[in-house]
Amino acid sequence: MIAFGKLFIEVLIDIQLTIEEYFVLYCFAYDKKPLIKMYSNNINPISLKILNNLKERGFLKETEDKKWLITSKGSQFIKDMVDSYEDAKSDNPFLGDEDLVDLAESVYEKEFNIFISAYPTKAIRMNGRTDYLKEGSKEIKKLYLSVLQSGRATPVQMQKAVEYYVEKQKAQGLTYVKTLKNWLKQEIWRDTLNFIETDNNETKKDVNYGGKFI
Repeated sequence: MIAFGKLFIEVLIDIQLTIEEYFVLYCFAYDKKPLIKMYSNNINPISLKILNNLKERGFLKETEDKKWLITSKGSQFIKDMVDSYEDAKSDNPFLGDEDLVDLAESVYEKEFNIFISAYPTKAIRMNGRTDYLKEGSKEIKKLYLSVLQSGRATPVQMQKAVEYYVEKQKAQGLTYVKTLKNWLKQEIWRDTLNFIETDNNETKKDVNYGGKFI
C-alpha cells in the first residue's frame, strides 16, 4: 500500500482528489464499503457530494436502482496505488509466517499467471540448441512472491520489467536470454527497472543476431 507521504499527496494534487474521496474509492475497490459507514458514524459523515464528485470524474457510477459501483477507471487507479497483498494483510495483522505465505499465493495468483505468461517457453539459439526458459515453476513462483512480500517491487513493476526485458531480447535476436528462474534469482528485474527509469527513449538500432522465441 502506498505510504501517506509526499509522493502520495502529489498524486492527489495532480488529479485533484481529496483524502476522503480517495478513502471512499479505496473502500469501493476492495469491497470495504462498511468502513465508509463506520467512518461516517464516528468521525465525519461522507456526503452525497463526494459520491457525485467521483461519479463526475468517472471513478464511480450510479445504477438505475440507485446503487453505487466503482468503474474500471476507479478500480485501476486504486489498484495501481495499493498492493492487494498489503490490503489483505491489513485486516489480519497477526498472521503467522506460514499464513502470510498462503495469503501471498492466494492474493497474487492472477498476477503471477500474467507475469509468467509474458515470458517465452523456450528459445532456439544460433547453434540450434533449444533452451527451456520456464523450468522449475514452483521455485519461480517462490522467488516472485518473495520479491513482492519484501516490498522490493510491486506486481505492476515486475510486469513492466519482464515485458520490457522480453521485448529487448527479441530486438537483439536472443543471443542470450536468462531462464526465468535466474532472471529472478539474479535480480535482473531490478536492473531492468533501473534501465527503464533512465531510458531516454532514444531510437537505437536493433541488431539481429539470430535465434527466435517459441
